[in-house]
Amino acid sequence: ESSPAILLQLAAPLAGLLARVRELLVQYEEHPSLLAIEGLVLKMQGLKLLQTTPMGIVTMLELLLGRATVWEESAAKFVSLAPQLQPLKALVVSLRERQLLEWKGLRVIREKHWERTGSKWWLHLVGLLS
Repeated sequence: ESSPAILLQLAAPLAGLLARVRELLVQYEEHPSLLAIEGLVLKMQGLKLLQTTPMGIVTMLELLLGRATVWEESAAKFVSLAPQLQPLKALVVSLRERQLLEWKGLRVIREKHWERTGSKWWLHLVGLLS
């Protein structure tokens, strides 16, 4: 299922990151890491609001953060993207926490389902053994 609210939360941080990356591209033309980050941000900004799942967003964010890590490892402090990446990292963490909570709820629901299903067959099993 889609989650438009998550994409709306991403709009400002992605715009800030894109502006900073384009600013750096003026200084470091054709840098592969910056071009990759720019391409991913543009792709994420083009995602369809009602057709993108939260986990699809998380996957793309993690890929973006991975590419940004390549830049951060070799970049000096004055060209860092850390301030722009922080809100995106926080969003990934919150979405992963949400995923874990949903899995726990799903597991509980499935356990109750199998308990009900098993209780239907209990009488048949007792009949076979007697």
